[in-house]
This record gives sequence, C-alpha cells and structure tokens, in this order.
Amino acid sequence: MIIPQKEKNELGKKLRAKRKRLHLSQMQLSEILGITQANISAYENGKRSPNEKTIEVLNNFILNYWHIFNKLLIYN
Repeated sequence: MIIPQKEKNELGKKLRAKRKRLHLSQMQLSEILGITQANISAYENGKRSPNEKTIEVLNNFILNYWHIFNKLLIYN
C-alpha cells in the first residue's frame, strides 16, 4: 500500500506528539509496540511507510495512548 507523503507526515507528527506527551524515548516506545527504534524514527520523520499491521498498531497507540500510559504505570 502506498501512502501519500502528506499522510505519512501527519501520522509521524501525531506519533511523535503522543510519544513526547508520555515522556517516552523512541527506544521505549519501540519496546512497547514491538517496532524497531529505527522504524519509529522513520515513521516520525515521514521517511518510511508502515505496512497495514503496523498502521493498526500505530493508530491504536495514537488513539489509546492513555491506556498504554496506565499499563506503563502498572508494570514499572
């Protein structure tokens, strides 16, 4: 699936904003989501298009980040 550059940039901006609100590094987020840090960086910078499964994971993070934040509090 080809994602237009504008949409890749928008996804990246949302991903970075949510990650920073949770005070997570790219490495920490990569461990939580099961995605490499290099890919997190590439998505945030609009340099790479995630596949459909990864889009679902990223969208779930963007939409449900408080749920993930609460999980972090419980497990840390």
